[in-house]
Formats: sequence, C-alpha cells, structure tokens
Amino acid sequence: MSGRLTGFYRFLKSHGIQDVESQRLRTMSVENTKGGVLGHLFQEFRTVERMKVELGEQKKRVSTYLLLSAYMAVLLTFPDLELNYRSRQLFNTEYSSVQEMFSSPPAMFIAGFVISIVMTLLSLLTTALIYRYYTLELNLLKIRHRVPENASLCKLPSRYPMAIELVISFLHVPPLLHLYIPPELQLIVLCRMYHLFRFLKNHNTIAKSTSIRLLVSFMQKDLSDAFQFKSFFMKHPFTIIFTLYLYDAFVIGYVVFALDRAAGLYRSYKDITWLMVVTMTSLGFGDVVPNSIGGRVFISLSSIFGILLMALVIGVVQQALMLTEDEKRVLAYDEYNKFVKNRKIMAARCIQAVWRIHNCTKHGRYKGVVENESAQRLRFKLLLHQLYVTLNDWRQISRLEIGEFYWTRATA
Repeated sequence: MSGRLTGFYRFLKSHGIQDVESQRLRTMSVENTKGGVLGHLFQEFRTVERMKVELGEQKKRVSTYLLLSAYMAVLLTFPDLELNYRSRQLFNTEYSSVQEMFSSPPAMFIAGFVISIVMTLLSLLTTALIYRYYTLELNLLKIRHRVPENASLCKLPSRYPMAIELVISFLHVPPLLHLYIPPELQLIVLCRMYHLFRFLKNHNTIAKSTSIRLLVSFMQKDLSDAFQFKSFFMKHPFTIIFTLYLYDAFVIGYVVFALDRAAGLYRSYKDITWLMVVTMTSLGFGDVVPNSIGGRVFISLSSIFGILLMALVIGVVQQALMLTEDEKRVLAYDEYNKFVKNRKIMAARCIQAVWRIHNCTKHGRYKGVVENESAQRLRFKLLLHQLYVTLNDWRQISRLEIGEFYWTRATA
C-alpha cells in the first residue's frame, strides 16, 4: 500500500505538481499555529477581563467604605461644632488657660473632645481609602495599557484631583484646636459628600453588564461619569431631586446658621430653614435675611441651585405626564368617535331643518300646528336661517383637515 502511494506521489511530481503530502502537513502546521495563537489571545483576554472585574469589585467596596466614612464624618460635624462652640464660649468666660480647663473639664468639653478624636480617625481613614482607591485605578490603567507598567501614582493622569481629594479629606479641626481657631471651620467636612457621586458611579448597574464591559473594552474607552449619573437620574429622578432639596434646606441651612452665629447675628435654626425654602422656590418674602457675608454667599448659591432644581422638577413631571403609546391609541380612538358622532349629529340636524321647511311650505304647519299666512312667512324665514346655520356648522366639521385631529397623529 505504501509503495502504491509513493508511486502516486512520484507521478504527481513528474507532471509538475507539488508534493501533496508536504503541502498538507504544512497547511496543518499553519492551522495549528493559528489555533494556538488565537487560543492564547483568547485566554489572555479572559484573564485581563477577570482582573478588570476583580479590580472593579475592589473599587466598589472602597467607594462604599468612603461613602460610609463621609456620612459618619458629616453626621458628627453638627454635634462636634455645637459642643466646641459652647466649650469655646465657656473657655473664654470662665477659664484662663487650657490646663485649668483640663483640671476640671465640663461634660460638654469631654464630649466634644471625644467626637473630635473620632473625627480625626475618620479623616485618616478617609485619606487612606482615597489612596487605596487611586492605587486600584492605577492598576486598572496598567492592565488596559494606558500607563507604563512601572508607573507610580505621581504619573497617574488624575494625580491632581487625587491631591485635592487627599487635602479635602484630611481637613478638619483637630481636638483642642477649636479653642484657638473658629470652630466653624469644621464645616469644611461637609465637602466630603462628593463621595456619593463616586459611589453611584461604581454601583451603576450599566457598568456591571458583561456585554457593556466587552463593548467598552473593545472601544478602549470608559463610561463617563456624566453618562452614568444621567442614567441613574433617569431611573430615580424624584429620589435624587428630593434628596438635593433636603440637603440644601437643612444642611446648607445649618451652614448659614453657623456663619451668622459666628458673626454675632444669631437667628434660630428654623428661621434659617424657612429662609432656605423660600429662597430655593424663588419666593423671597424678605422676613428673614442673612447678615454675614458667608451666609449671603451661600444664600445666593442656593437661589441658583433652587432654580436648577425647579427646572429639573418641571422636566421630570412633564416626562411623567407623557402618554404611552397604548394611552395615545385610546385617546385617539375616543377623539375619532367624537368626530364621527358630531358629524352625524350635524347631518341629522340639516335633514331635520329641511324637513321642517318642507312641512312649513307644503302643509302650512309647524310641529303639527296650522298657522296663518303671515306666521308662515315668519316661520319660513326662521327655519331657513336655522338651515343656513346648521349647514355652515356641518360644512366646518366636514372641511376640517385630517391633521387637526389627534387620532391621525397617534396612528400615523
């Protein structure tokens, strides 16, 4: 058998045909090589995607911890500021030195001191979490080949925002320092609420989709923060608007209250809250006005913010009141039935008017009552006038263009 195959190959060679066996082996080798390369590339792609998913999950957890840390710091800001404000007043009036105050510390001073220590620990924790978040961001960029493998955080494209975040997250009034500087500086902790946007970005359901991640990976692009926030707003518009209203009315209202009190112009917190409400709704009764420069600045910003929120409310309400396709069909059917009914009624009235004129001219009676000649002429004129009016109404309905009816737009 092998001898016959060898003779067959020799015959092919003698007639100028290439070696079939060697060509077949060469083709199989190339195909195996291609399959090995494709398999290696596919395996590498799966490994990269798995690493991206793991880094994304870690960023999600870090963003959750950052939001919790920021919320705790914001919630502790209000009692910390109130206790430190009263401790400062007590220190200025009844004590001559810090040592004397430590020798017999009042209860509010101890409580404020403990809360300040917790605030310091939260600030350190937030700073460490931000450093960890940007480290994960750097590793993700290395996997996507956006930065060199040996790049550090100093080479990160977002290194300047990182530096600003580190400064903002650590700024606070440490323990005992409120005795020498205004305790209202603790309000800068409220700026940490921006971590909410990072939380929404990392917990967006669109970013979890495998198909979306595959598409973004091939495009070599990231989903922008604006796109993710807009998609979240489209899903939960009323929740976001209501939360922003409450934050502006109560949290920013407390900022105005603290700044006015620091300027020596005390007003109750409920009056300041009322001021924020009438400012955001553009009412502005003028019964309560801010007195400090900082309070006026925040009130001015709140008025602009309130106008933007009102525009969002109008847009959301308009979108909520939009009819669905099925509702449009129902409304179109109802309007079409009304149109046909009115046209039939006008036609019936025309026939009725003509019939009355016929009875009046031929039999000299109207509704079964026989009338004299003068009454007949007067009745004939009235019936003729009614006929003209009815014909005019019927012609107006009949001449209406089809585009003037809603049912034509809905079914088009």
